[in-house]
Amino acid sequence: MAAGLKTETMPPQDTQSGGQALSAPMLPQAQPALAAPGGAPAAPQGMPSAPPTHEQTVAALRHFDAIKREIGLVLKNPALGKSDVKSQIIDGVTRLVAEGFMPATAAVDELSKVPSNPLQQMHWAQAQMANARNAERSVIAHHAIGFAGHAPMPTPSADDHLDHLDALAQKFGGVKRG
Repeated sequence: MAAGLKTETMPPQDTQSGGQALSAPMLPQAQPALAAPGGAPAAPQGMPSAPPTHEQTVAALRHFDAIKREIGLVLKNPALGKSDVKSQIIDGVTRLVAEGFMPATAAVDELSKVPSNPLQQMHWAQAQMANARNAERSVIAHHAIGFAGHAPMPTPSADDHLDHLDALAQKFGGVKRG
């Protein structure tokens, strides 16, 4: 369950168990900040030098929270891994579309990646949760590097959520949503 934004820097997936790549604006895995000359923190390897804006960071965190909420519901289902739960996954993706976290075209694409084998669905759901958590940590780490010492900023409106995600994906080498 994701937003339909793709990049080339996603963590590897367990393809033997049917794991599919999450199509959210996945960012490189968070790595410890390295000291740049003069003691200032440097961007982790694989991340662009310009940090995400405050609006992009908030949009990404909202996005990953929504994904984690829906995947969490699937992971709590006692039938996961034992019987087909694709209908529950479809319901979760439908909620993400209805709430403006992903466009319908991306939903169709994401749902086509869900395996039909119950055990593979369990591995897919676990991979989606891990991807969302890793991407969330990456965004926070990169934002912290760029805005260390700044005063707190007001929370931006959710109205421009998908536009901020598009800008963030472009910053990290992704493609705009369909």
